[in-house]
Amino acid sequence: MDVRRCTPRISTAFLLTALVGCGGTSDSQSAASATVASEPREPATGAVTDDSLRLPVPEHGENIDDGVVEAARQFAIRLATPALKVPGAADFPVETICCERLAFMHTSTGGKMDHWLVDGTVTTGGIRRPQWRMVIARLDDSYIPVTVSLNGVEIYHLRSHSQLLSDVRQTEIEQRQLQTDAAKAEELAAKRAVWKELEATKPAEQKAEAALKLATSLLDAGRIDPARKRLQEVIDKFPGTLAAAQAANLLDKNRGDSAEE
Repeated sequence: MDVRRCTPRISTAFLLTALVGCGGTSDSQSAASATVASEPREPATGAVTDDSLRLPVPEHGENIDDGVVEAARQFAIRLATPALKVPGAADFPVETICCERLAFMHTSTGGKMDHWLVDGTVTTGGIRRPQWRMVIARLDDSYIPVTVSLNGVEIYHLRSHSQLLSDVRQTEIEQRQLQTDAAKAEELAAKRAVWKELEATKPAEQKAEAALKLATSLLDAGRIDPARKRLQEVIDKFPGTLAAAQAANLLDKNRGDSAEE
């Protein structure tokens, strides 16, 4: 399907209305009065949990825009048709539809949610009548309509869109924090592995000296019995070292002493 792409022509007021989820009217409301139902009506609202307003994303699309036009067309049929005076004669030709991806929304949600601005025309009896416009969003594997207007008159908006964006952004922040924590944990584990490797390669004399130092500190603190145990460990684990000889000498000197731990 060869669908023409829209040149940049996004209305700031429209996008603010669409993305914040506020209702509103425009000066083009009078232009719509000949085709749109004459009785004023409140814009329809919807929640993201409404499965009837979700359409699946194509499984094997060649690019990210595949499926957007047809999804928007189906939403337009569903939401714009009831607002027409003669809904039974309405058609939504695909050749009149153009779409524009809102890249800034992709960036603002950390790449988790895409949005498009889509325009199209309703025809009755082969004559082009009102213009419809919508913002459509992709959430996970589904498309959802955010806002729909007919000749500038808003006929639908997703009130939960602002909260939805907030949730998506919060999820992205939490995922980044988890990734940061995981990276720090991995870095710490790597450092510990290096420390263990260095410890394993230390000469026996260095290890014996460190163990003797702990034993002598216990002696200095008057903890004779635990000091004896440490001295004996130095003798047993590091035989033949200078520290083992010093430990044996200290152990002999303190055999007759005793103290509470």
